Amino acid sequence: MIRVLFVCLGNICRSPLAEGIFVQRAAEMNLDAHFLCDSAGTHDYHRGSQPDGRSIKVAKENGIILNHKARKVVANDFHEFDFLLVMDESVMDFLHRMKPKGSKAKLLFMRNFDPKAPQNNEVPDPYYGDERDFKAVFEMLNAASILLLNKYVQKENWLEI
Repeated sequence: MIRVLFVCLGNICRSPLAEGIFVQRAAEMNLDAHFLCDSAGTHDYHRGSQPDGRSIKVAKENGIILNHKARKVVANDFHEFDFLLVMDESVMDFLHRMKPKGSKAKLLFMRNFDPKAPQNNEVPDPYYGDERDFKAVFEMLNAASILLLNKYVQKENWLEI
């Protein structure tokens, strides 16, 4: 089983949405037994909170139910998960500083495999935006999830960069 942790800043917008999309798409491809997924944030601004209502809404409009309580990434996550899929450069920098020596987790940008991603591979934070921003983020995360799952199915050195 491959353990994947999706990580953003506060764990109420991008990372729970990424987790929900990935889990749903994996289930649709009959791959859900291959993955264990969770999400977390680099900061505990919203610890214990439901995802942002706009994330919940865009997910629901696309047949995905978000069932997550925000949490902060902890040192043990680097030992418990195989991959930490990161939303932006600030989160990546934070996680590199936090990563314990000897941990097995690989840190990768969520959009590393998306040919439509900008050069920096970031998923922009929609928190201060509007519904259009959440829909755009949904589309980015959905495309990245499908690409990652297709790469897994094709056994193309999954998430090796």
